[in-house]
Amino acid sequence: MGFDLIDSMSLYVTVDTQFDRYLYKSTDKGNSWFFVSTPPVSGTEIYTDYFVPNRLYLLPLPYISNNGGLNWFEADSGFNSNSYVYSFYQDKETTKLLYDLRTDALYSSKRENIFWTKVEGTEYLSLDFPTQINKLKNVIIDKISQKIYLGTADGIYRKEVLTNISDENLFMIKEYILGQNYPNPFNPSTTIEYQININSFVSLKVYDLLGNEIITLVNERKEPGNYSVAFNAAYLPSGIYVYRLTADNYVATKKLILLK
Repeated sequence: MGFDLIDSMSLYVTVDTQFDRYLYKSTDKGNSWFFVSTPPVSGTEIYTDYFVPNRLYLLPLPYISNNGGLNWFEADSGFNSNSYVYSFYQDKETTKLLYDLRTDALYSSKRENIFWTKVEGTEYLSLDFPTQINKLKNVIIDKISQKIYLGTADGIYRKEVLTNISDENLFMIKEYILGQNYPNPFNPSTTIEYQININSFVSLKVYDLLGNEIITLVNERKEPGNYSVAFNAAYLPSGIYVYRLTADNYVATKKLILLK
């Protein structure tokens, strides 16, 4: 089983049974769950990306989904085919890279185009972990010292990391996006996700098909980033509704279906 918390409301979990594998998502702190997909492998761990909306990582390969777990693809380019993953680490502050500790070395990759390369020198370390500890989170990057720390079978090693990455080259949000609510159809709660690329005054409202405003979900200035909003329609009748995002000059509208 793998488990990951997206934010204070949303969670993903993978479940393996004797019959199949399942990926579920909750948007209400785990009180209720809906089925997303059947993952390609039995997932021991699952992660959401710090920067890329709707991206998930599923170990042990890893596999990657860019649409919240609906579809998956292998992300093994650059790995030694005989190696096996120990642990996965996302550095969100110093290098902004992904790290994958395997039986033969520590690998890193950019998020934009996944291709794994060995971190120089780590292929010579003792990475033959005893079974009882080989799933420990033994990779970390210290922002202050600018060093990467790696726990091995015979001790802890550290190494300088490359930090000369200009701000312009970091993986940043470059556009406004209004996502499709999920689940859809829903009853009675659903989640709406959106992203903005600059500081903007954001309005997110729900309307009926006659254009009558039902509720204002967001009406405030927001910093650049990814956001999710829960909409509870327990008091509304079944039907098709519309939600509209306005942020500066950006306007987008999508439909949602309440089915009781």
